[in-house]
Amino acid sequence: SNLKVFGNTTGSTTQVKFTDSKSMYFDGTAGYVRVEDLDMRGDLTMECWFYQTAAFDSSTYRALFSASTYSFTAPLAMYSFNGSIHTYLNHTNQLIGGTITQNTWHHVALVRSSGTWTQYVDGVSVATSTINGTYNFAETTDWNIGVGVGYNYPFTGYVQDFRMTKGLARYTANFVPPIESLKG
Repeated sequence: SNLKVFGNTTGSTTQVKFTDSKSMYFDGTAGYVRVEDLDMRGDLTMECWFYQTAAFDSSTYRALFSASTYSFTAPLAMYSFNGSIHTYLNHTNQLIGGTITQNTWHHVALVRSSGTWTQYVDGVSVATSTINGTYNFAETTDWNIGVGVGYNYPFTGYVQDFRMTKGLARYTANFVPPIESLKG
């Protein structure tokens, strides 16, 4: 899909997980990257490496990615919050888990396999749910990287190797996070 960059989001070599590529830098002022019109039906995997430079606290969500279309029954958004990862599967149901630290690279993956969502942090399954397990994100759904649902909760830091895979649950058990830049 085509990517569109908004705000002050830039490519960066200042902080990278793998030296053979760049990361995306988000300055926390609502800049983001959009993947347009991506149909995500059935099994899927969304994953990335991230390095948050802003301090964690108990009052600030920082969005890694989200579906741009919002309804109370079917948003999808992943945030860092208070030292863990929170993924909203609808307005009130969420996956919570995994310990994350500031200024450290972490790998996160959200996988839907046969209607069950699993959230992985650094290769470890930390939460599962079947809420919205069969929801089909239409081909008109835009996906935002670095900003939450409604263009709120901007991320501050670096994201590298963001990958969305339609039709494949790449991880179905604990795994060793990728040790080189993602391919395909």
